[in-house]
Amino acid sequence: MGSEGKRVHKSASVRESEILAAAASCFAAHGYRGVDVQLIADTAGVGKGTVYRYFTSKEALFHAALRHCLDQLRDHVRAASDYVVEPMQRFRTATRAYLAFFDAHPETIELFIQERAEFRDQETSLYFPYVDEHREHWLALWRQLMGDGRLRINDAEAANRLVSRMLYGFILTRTAEPQTGSLEDGFEELFEIMLHGILRGDT
Repeated sequence: MGSEGKRVHKSASVRESEILAAAASCFAAHGYRGVDVQLIADTAGVGKGTVYRYFTSKEALFHAALRHCLDQLRDHVRAASDYVVEPMQRFRTATRAYLAFFDAHPETIELFIQERAEFRDQETSLYFPYVDEHREHWLALWRQLMGDGRLRINDAEAANRLVSRMLYGFILTRTAEPQTGSLEDGFEELFEIMLHGILRGDT
């Protein structure tokens, strides 16, 4: 018997990742209400029953797909910036990597928008508790800058909260104005405002 009829056996983690990637793509392209689980199964190259073995419902699959995107964002940003020793340069590198990720994965932004539209009963977007889960990594950066006397505010938690919300707002608003170019195109302006605000120092 030839190889054509043989099934490719994949680990559970690989299969789950493929289903999540297919789900993110399908939801972004067709909207939450426009997607049937069968479409996701077909896109992932599995049976519908296989999808339900991993995820109990379409809603659970949507949230898992968004969280998968956030995991990829975390890995991308940290891979780009963790090796940078100087704290301000690390912040700069991380910010640029953050914006570049969303340029490369616009489906993640679309999932943010759909999450807000379809699940208004949620207390908050998955983005914010996700940021809180991983904040200790970045609080170390803010505390280092505070210790060096380089932060105007003496509150690492507040600095981290402000930056994460500013970045989230930036990707949503700039994506709504595609004529402004890529997200990474706006990096220098965004970074300057995050560091120095909009007022002159003598104002």
